[in-house]
Amino acid sequence: MSNTQRPSLAKKQTPASEAKRKQELDQSFAIRVDGVDYVLTPSELTGVQEMEIRRQTGYSVTTLIREITLNPGVDLIGIFKWACNLSQGKPADLLESLESVSYASDVDVIGEDVEPASPEA
Repeated sequence: MSNTQRPSLAKKQTPASEAKRKQELDQSFAIRVDGVDYVLTPSELTGVQEMEIRRQTGYSVTTLIREITLNPGVDLIGIFKWACNLSQGKPADLLESLESVSYASDVDVIGEDVEPASPEA
């Protein structure tokens, strides 16, 4: 038997990779559904909110944002609306959110680094 150590399979954390990860989590992502903006900033979520999103949908927040950007569908739009409401402490029911979106809905992906609208707007 050899005493040679195998290289670690874990990703190496460098200052640059950690800075990039933090920057991605601090960016807001938004969609507009039927004239209403839904903005989500991953770094503002609590662990309980992230756990609830993952438990209910199978998606982490970052995976949800990536999927909605690459493969948007009405199911992901509804999930995103629900996650936004959950993250902001608003009443959030996943099935109601999913039922509120259809292919007839007017949906725009606004993108990243969007400021949330003021409550008066």
